[in-house]
Amino acid sequence: MAARQKRVKRKGNLEKRFESMTPGELEQRWRDMRPRYFRWLGLFVLLAAIVYLINHVFLMQHTAAELKADSFYTTTISILNVAFQISCIFCFLFTVLTGMSYIYGRASTKTA
Repeated sequence: MAARQKRVKRKGNLEKRFESMTPGELEQRWRDMRPRYFRWLGLFVLLAAIVYLINHVFLMQHTAAELKADSFYTTTISILNVAFQISCIFCFLFTVLTGMSYIYGRASTKTA
């Protein structure tokens, strides 16, 4: 049997561009991405707050017996909980990316 040859993964355009960037260009790229990260962070924080409040109001309007009796309520609450969890995950992601933009986007003190 012939041994399989490994596929050589060719570099993508983005990877080639990052390799050719100077440290100053990378810092500028992180600074340029910061407003975008803030926008997405704001969107997901707002979404998480809205979903949480809707879920809270929905739970407060119905008794435990009503919630157990009707599967529609249970399904709706489950969907709201999943939406809240996903939006919280994205909040965390964009918080980390925003922090990284401050860490990696600051001007380096090294002189070349």
